[in-house]
Amino acid sequence: MPYRPFYPPADVPVAQVAIRGEHIGRRTGVRVPLVGTVADTAGALLPLLREKSADGFADRLTKHYRRVRARLDDLAEARPHDAPMHPQHVAARWTGWRRATRSSRRTRAHPRCGRRGTSP
Repeated sequence: MPYRPFYPPADVPVAQVAIRGEHIGRRTGVRVPLVGTVADTAGALLPLLREKSADGFADRLTKHYRRVRARLDDLAEARPHDAPMHPQHVAARWTGWRRATRSSRRTRAHPRCGRRGTSP
């Protein structure tokens, strides 16, 4: 399985939402299986949540996000010993390439009429 490093540890409770119930739990154990769309599921769950004023959880989550983001950014950097290439690196390169080609297309003159804009 190609994305095994990204799966949560076995002791972490997992909730999974899927339109097709038979897809739930295929790759990791699921404690809370929910069949439906994410929009419908979130809409049904939101009224059950209570707002909390303490910021401790949000602060911990923000610190965790920054650590994870830094690791993902590190994965986007290619290393000579990486074989096969890490998916995060491929996605980062593709995104950069798409941005570059889109911006260069916008500045080129159209080959048939000479106007500036997107080429066909």
